[in-house]
Amino acid sequence: MSDVRSHLFSQESVEPSQSWAVHQRKMLRVVVEAASPLLAAKGSMVAYQGNVEFTHKGGGGGFSGMVKRAVSTDNTPLMQVTGNAEVFLASLANDVHLIELEGDSVCVNGRSLLAFQSTLQYDLRLNKGAGFASGGVWSTFISGHGMVAVVADGAPLLLETGQVPTFTDTDATIAWAGHMSPSLKSSMNMKSMFFGGTGEAFQYAFNEPGWVLVQPSEGPPPPPTSNASNSTGLGSLFS
Repeated sequence: MSDVRSHLFSQESVEPSQSWAVHQRKMLRVVVEAASPLLAAKGSMVAYQGNVEFTHKGGGGGFSGMVKRAVSTDNTPLMQVTGNAEVFLASLANDVHLIELEGDSVCVNGRSLLAFQSTLQYDLRLNKGAGFASGGVWSTFISGHGMVAVVADGAPLLLETGQVPTFTDTDATIAWAGHMSPSLKSSMNMKSMFFGGTGEAFQYAFNEPGWVLVQPSEGPPPPPTSNASNSTGLGSLFS
């Protein structure tokens, strides 16, 4: 981890710079200048002071990037922020954590990615074993020199990998070392298909030395579904 710095690693701190700082744990403040655009999760801006423009930015470059974006379930498209301003970013009041890359790389679950510097290179990756049943499980690979901001729903747990097999829920996983290539393990079988599952259908499997960051949450619950009987006001009569 010598080329990755964060307070997440053994209490190692990243000093707030003049351009990147976390405000009250929940909000990221970035000083955007014309020469250094910002890449951020689309819709994450909550305020800004100055003058900036927001433009759509895809999940990777070239034709391969276009194909990946077309089939990916990664639902965090990026926007580019250009101009001169202080920009404030947040995501569902989740905690913001800074990771400084110094020539290393990190893979971030799409929903956990808040922002990163435009000096960094990035691309989408399809994780091993992801297929139709899982909807395709993608991550954003980021490398180079610069700052990355991720969000966590609660205080995250850092697990070292490589000593024993390590498995994490795909919805609870925030990020992992960029040199690792996790596979996807399925707990589904014929019994769960016919008699109901456990809610633990897929997990990431990590076997290489490295690290993985996990949050104490599997994300916000899906919105309640409505049906025809409820829409008529008669649903409660048959409950």
